[in-house]
Amino acid sequence: MADPLPLDAGRIFAELHEHQVDYVVVGGLAVQVHGHVRMTNDVDLTPLPIQQTSTGSRRR
Repeated sequence: MADPLPLDAGRIFAELHEHQVDYVVVGGLAVQVHGHVRMTNDVDLTPLPIQQTSTGSRRR
């Protein structure tokens, strides 16, 4: 089995931003941002839900 590609979190975040996706980073990468050492090769994301209003418009 081939080695996985290295994590490019910046590219992932740039794509989400380009498509206006609101999200929360959870897991190992989030722990690193808060100063704790944790090895990780992935990004765990939770998209924020989009709510539909009574007029049919969408809001975050």
